[in-house]
Amino acid sequence: MNRINFVKKIENYAGYRNLFCIDEGMYYNNNTCTFKDKQPKALLSLIGQKKLTLPLTVGAMSTGNTAVSIFNFVRFCNQIGEKGQITPVIYVPIGFEERSYFGPDVNGIRIDGRSYLGVLERMASETGGKIIHLDFGNPEKDSSNYLSSLRLGKVAVEHGLIKENGTFLNITEGLDNTSPLTLEQLSSLTEEQYTQLPKLGVKAYQPIIERGLADLDSFFGVKPDYVMCQFGAGMLFNETKEYLK
Repeated sequence: MNRINFVKKIENYAGYRNLFCIDEGMYYNNNTCTFKDKQPKALLSLIGQKKLTLPLTVGAMSTGNTAVSIFNFVRFCNQIGEKGQITPVIYVPIGFEERSYFGPDVNGIRIDGRSYLGVLERMASETGGKIIHLDFGNPEKDSSNYLSSLRLGKVAVEHGLIKENGTFLNITEGLDNTSPLTLEQLSSLTEEQYTQLPKLGVKAYQPIIERGLADLDSFFGVKPDYVMCQFGAGMLFNETKEYLK
């Protein structure tokens, strides 16, 4: 289905008129053809500005495009001379490989959980990273099981994935409200102390929103009544919400 017909199909189904969509995969020339490449690009910029130091362990809870984008980012850094300086760690929920239908890949091909796990494990092997299976739990029912940056960092330490003079950065919820953590901080900070640390404050996805609204105004002279985000795109949703406030 071409993009125009796809947008028209959404219009008819949802009852909207004049629906505009940003093709974030190809329109912005993202390496893995997904909007999740925005975070690794922002990470690269932070490293270039010396706001993040190497060696660095980058962690995220992901069973999808974020994981692929991170692995691709590390592969690129290895190619430009930072080989072994950035370690990717992807946390996946226990048992997700048993799903008979995990979802479509970027080419629209159906893929099951076990096949997709094989893809992630291959990419982890190629980039010196690791896939870690965790019980994600349900923080709404049991807050003690919440997988915070501190807890994810400590798991990375247990697996020997943080170098002695390195730092750990959890980007599961984006680059806005996260802080890099040293080995000393991972062993000594409480959850409350972590919340007091300076955050990176980088909005990787806000430029998408700004450019989209600017294009609507520039080309069509209109402002949207609604802004819709992809299902499951928590980081983009959070930044959209804050921007629209």
